[in-house]
Amino acid sequence: MVAVYGTLKTGESNHERWMRAATLIDTGQTKLQYPMLVSGIPYVFDCPGQGGNIIVEVYRVSMTEIVNRLDHLEGHPHFYCRKPTAIVLDNGEEVTAWLYFINGKLPDDAKLYTNYTRSGSH
Repeated sequence: MVAVYGTLKTGESNHERWMRAATLIDTGQTKLQYPMLVSGIPYVFDCPGQGGNIIVEVYRVSMTEIVNRLDHLEGHPHFYCRKPTAIVLDNGEEVTAWLYFINGKLPDDAKLYTNYTRSGSH
């Protein structure tokens, strides 16, 4: 499973091209809080306990699909790094899904978000 929070979500710019082989399981949020910065696109930093619970869509995808397609798009492991992350689905079930975290340091003055939409209603 993979949890997406940005341009791969339904209705966003990369969804149709990159998620066509995926099956939506449910929406939810990260169990732990993480900081998400939005600067054109969203960036989630692997700093558990900071920020908020990130709103995600969880998809069933094959590991081949992740490695061959999504890792390529996300620049894993150099730009984003894929890590197993606890997600609480809207139906109450807790699952572990791959989540892509940006490699880098969270700026001290970053304005943080929990939800991304390209329309800007973060």
